[in-house]
Amino acid sequence: KEAFPDPLGIGSSLSLGATVGAEVGCAALIVLGLATRGAALPLAVTMGVAAFVVDGDDSWAQRELALVYLAAFWSLAYQIVGLAGEQGILPFSELLDRAEEQAGYAAWWYLPGIFWFDSSDAALQAVTYAGCLFSILLLLGSFPRFSATVLFVLYLSLFHAGQIFLNFQWDYLLL
Repeated sequence: KEAFPDPLGIGSSLSLGATVGAEVGCAALIVLGLATRGAALPLAVTMGVAAFVVDGDDSWAQRELALVYLAAFWSLAYQIVGLAGEQGILPFSELLDRAEEQAGYAAWWYLPGIFWFDSSDAALQAVTYAGCLFSILLLLGSFPRFSATVLFVLYLSLFHAGQIFLNFQWDYLLL
């Protein structure tokens, strides 16, 4: 019978209790909006210990990156056409046309991505679904370098397509 890991030397039972307390109790406090800053600290410590001490030699970072990409692409799948599609709030095809008029071929350097080939609603949607697929491949550990590279290119393309709607810290961290 395998005991719960004790990376801090406080005993297996106490480690289990602290972990459950943080992941259930502190998470409940955050969901309820009570003492959110104080509740976030034990969660952060628990995740740090799990990531760097318990699973330090595991591909946790790769799986975490895959899950973050999956969340980003999945949420964009429902939004991107309304935001940057042909009839969207800020149609990306119009921005590409203006950029090409002003900068010529140099516009590819200012707005890198795959939407220079096709910026239709179908292409925007297809990129979000492809991102979900490659996120799952990365999560499963299939072709990790290739999957991560494709995810970067796809998200970079969507980042430019989303214009001001994807101009937040979350989006910069994925690039």
